[in-house]
Amino acid sequence: MFYATAEPLEIPQTLDEQVEVKKRESGYPESEHILTLAANAFVGGDYQEGLEALREDEAIQRANGRMDLPDPTTAGDFYRRFTLGHLLQLNRAYGEIERRVYEWRPEVEH
Repeated sequence: MFYATAEPLEIPQTLDEQVEVKKRESGYPESEHILTLAANAFVGGDYQEGLEALREDEAIQRANGRMDLPDPTTAGDFYRRFTLGHLLQLNRAYGEIERRVYEWRPEVEH
């Protein structure tokens, strides 16, 4: 459900275009790390312990729509690289995502 909502809104693509943390193209893209952290919060998980539950709990995997997620160590390495500049990139991506959501929502009649 979580990723099923993110993908039609092109959230992964926007994050990958706007946020550049990794130096190499190998491994998980930025969007996967960011969305994994968001999915963890979505299901009420704590930082690393919650990430492990996302990876191991089949019901949570089905609800999120993902079976292969970064492990806590890999995710931790990614998040430790974040600087103020990366947060500004993330904020710019959120602005783009928000604009897209408002464009897609139907007009509300009063």
